[in-house]
Amino acid sequence: MAKFSYTIQKSDASRAEGSLEAADLDAAREKLAREGVVLKLVESRGPALGWPGGGVSRRDRLGFTRELAALLRGGVPMARALGLLTKNARSPALKKALAGVLAKIVGGSALHAALRAEPRAFPPLYCSMVETAEASGKLVPVLKRLAEHEQARLKLESMGVTIEKLTPE
Repeated sequence: MAKFSYTIQKSDASRAEGSLEAADLDAAREKLAREGVVLKLVESRGPALGWPGGGVSRRDRLGFTRELAALLRGGVPMARALGLLTKNARSPALKKALAGVLAKIVGGSALHAALRAEPRAFPPLYCSMVETAEASGKLVPVLKRLAEHEQARLKLESMGVTIEKLTPE
């Protein structure tokens, strides 16, 4: 069981903080929803992304996404592009995640499935958008949009704007 800390808005509009244990992120969200609370913020007090053993930072994911889009737009095959990005990744967490993604791609998996196998690096929304992009044949434009989304989130966070998130401690 992972431990989560959170901030909620009570019915009288006041805020309250607390923590809970749950099997995963979805279970924590469900537990809070069953209690009838409005989730405002849950912060990680652990390593990057709050996952045990660390994770990939938003900035690293942004760089990866931009670079993958550029390589694919330039006609580089997927496996080759992932190989180059894995080799050149500066973050050990990103390098490890990309090595896993590359192995799945070489083994015949679709990109979205390979990304889902690395949840410490690629959140569910990211994987779902890639899945839709693959199905529609619009992977490069969607990767560019994902990069814009990550950039916007970084900018908001740098301004002190908190976006709802629920991550393990």
